[in-house]
Amino acid sequence: MQDNHISSAINVYLENLEFKIAHPDEIRGLPTGLKHFDKRIDGIKPGELILIGGRPAMGKTSLAVNIAHSIARYFSDESKVNPADDRSILYFNLEHSSSEMMDYFIALNNRFSRYSLKKEFSDPAVQESIQQACVDLAKLPIYFSRKAYDINEIKEEIQKTSNKKQVGCIIIDCLQLVGRRLYRENYTEFLEQLKDLVLELDIPAIVLTQLTRDVESRSYKMPILSDIRGFNKNQDAVDKIIFIYREHYYIQWDEPQKKKRETDEHFAKRYEEWQKRCEETKNECRLIVAKNKTGPFVYEEVKFFRDNGKYKDCDEYFY
Repeated sequence: MQDNHISSAINVYLENLEFKIAHPDEIRGLPTGLKHFDKRIDGIKPGELILIGGRPAMGKTSLAVNIAHSIARYFSDESKVNPADDRSILYFNLEHSSSEMMDYFIALNNRFSRYSLKKEFSDPAVQESIQQACVDLAKLPIYFSRKAYDINEIKEEIQKTSNKKQVGCIIIDCLQLVGRRLYRENYTEFLEQLKDLVLELDIPAIVLTQLTRDVESRSYKMPILSDIRGFNKNQDAVDKIIFIYREHYYIQWDEPQKKKRETDEHFAKRYEEWQKRCEETKNECRLIVAKNKTGPFVYEEVKFFRDNGKYKDCDEYFY
């Protein structure tokens, strides 16, 4: 019989407090791979339902791959604080084929662009790098599935994977591709069912979601909560909503055009300023926790290298 007396909650609270005292530099949840961001959200915790939102080409899948890779490495790391936490990641890759997902993961493990991996495959150095990345990735507890028509199918896939290695986190890419005909853009019921499931299994779920085109119609492009389709209907089930925003995406498509009666000199100056701004913002990215049931609003500057999809802390040397 489950004890629901307040003393049980007190014991859990004190355990968490003791952990923080004993391990001041450790996060309580699973690592995203971004140390500063992890400290601010205390990692990804069991039972959490997290939405990651952004417009197309903002880097949602790349962020999910970074997180999956980081958590998988944590699960397979024998030196971690809790060595018994030997579990797996179940990644529902609904938007990309398994081959495309491998491009993401392989590019993440080296300096080659995922767009040029196949073009440069004849280069022996690239071949060696790809082969080594495959060897390293094969050691990680990451499983793929394309079956996510409804919550029951997701449960079945979790069970199948757990027969091989207990699932410790699921990622769904993306929400709009889960049972499109069944939910017809109203995912309130699905998110509520998914939240119940992760609480029951005591694991986190990360769900990627597209934002509405309303973002494009505003001069201020930073995402807001109302940019999520049906947000007012499905917000209660979600613990955290994380937006990805890259100013460079909008700047690069706003190439200056010469105006009537504008001198060549003035236009050249404007064009040079645009090129400079493009270069300055090339790797800039902001992660915005716009909803956080267990903590404050978070606004974190990170670096995003689009060629290989790598996310890094701003103070971390990349090359």
